[in-house]
Amino acid sequence: MSQVGATSVRMFKELIREKVVIFWTIAFPALWLVMSNFIFLNGVPAEVKGSILGVFTVSMAVYGLMVAGTVDLPANIASDGANGILAKLRSMPVKPWHDFAGRLMAFTAFGVIAIGVVAAMGYILGARIAFTASGLAGSLVFLALAFMAASGIGLIIGAFVVKEQSASMTGIIISLVGGFIGGIFVSFSQLPAFLQCFAQLYPLSASTSSIVYLLFGEHFAGYNPLTLELVALNVALSVGLFVMGQFLYARRCWRAQ
Repeated sequence: MSQVGATSVRMFKELIREKVVIFWTIAFPALWLVMSNFIFLNGVPAEVKGSILGVFTVSMAVYGLMVAGTVDLPANIASDGANGILAKLRSMPVKPWHDFAGRLMAFTAFGVIAIGVVAAMGYILGARIAFTASGLAGSLVFLALAFMAASGIGLIIGAFVVKEQSASMTGIIISLVGGFIGGIFVSFSQLPAFLQCFAQLYPLSASTSSIVYLLFGEHFAGYNPLTLELVALNVALSVGLFVMGQFLYARRCWRAQ
């Protein structure tokens, strides 16, 4: 088995044994979706409830992917650092990008599981999404951008925070705060004006709004996130965070003595 594959399998086996990881990545988004259905959407007319619940489902699916990158990834890096695994890898003929690619494969797979669980829960609750080929293709692109941004943030956290619990809590705080002020937990129209500006700039919120726009239209997204300027900014920030995260991870976690 290649180094990338071996790292990916090891990471994934560790992830599925961690109850805290499973809760924050898979159970929490699904539970929030259930709460939204019975609390926030109580009394919403049946003819629009399916679409609104669909928007909530998209948001929580992105949030699950977001947690995999911003919470689970840095906690895993910090754990490997504390357990001496990174030091052992540095002494072996293992390239940083092999380890990095293996970690990302594992966390991508875990994030996809979170998306699947949230999507299934949304369907059970009554969420309905009218997929088109272009809408589905565009949604996958923005999901990839969201994961790039989340992974970049997670790698930056992992490069600077050396304790596992501290890395995990830092990621949770960033995820929750970013989710609330960026319009992932609430609709864009409910945000005050200055937070609407932030939501348009924050890559994870921008990607979420883009998916909602593609699948449900501008009315549910609250604005048009697919203008050339906003898409270019989203791509630049997502890729920029991803590249910066890789650089800092390789520099600080693989060259540290």
